[in-house]
Amino acid sequence: MRLGWRNTENLICTGVTGAYLWHSGLRRRHHLTLASAELPPVTLHGLRHTHATLLLEVGTHAKVIQERLGHADAKTTMDTYAHVIHTLQENTASQFASSLDDKKAAQPSGS
Repeated sequence: MRLGWRNTENLICTGVTGAYLWHSGLRRRHHLTLASAELPPVTLHGLRHTHATLLLEVGTHAKVIQERLGHADAKTTMDTYAHVIHTLQENTASQFASSLDDKKAAQPSGS
C-alpha cells in the first residue's frame, strides 16, 4: 500500500490517494482519457446512454440492462430507450424481409 493511501470502501471512483473524487476531478480525468484515446467528446451521462443502447442493439435482455443502470424496473428502462427499440423493430423487419427474399431466390423455379 502506498504511503498516504486511504482505504475507503464503497467508493467507485477515487483520487490518487484513495479518497473521495469530486465530480470536477472525475470530469477532468474523463475528458483527458477521451482526448488521449482520440475519441469524440461525450459526457459521462452520455456514456451511460451509449452503454444501454449498445446492449439493446446486441439483444441483451431488458432485465439485465435495468439492473446495470439501477432502474427500479425494466419498464422504466424500456420506456427510456423506446426510440432505440423502435429502430431495432424496423431493422428486424428489414432483416426478416431480406431473409424471405433470399429463401425465395434459392427455391428452384417450378415451371
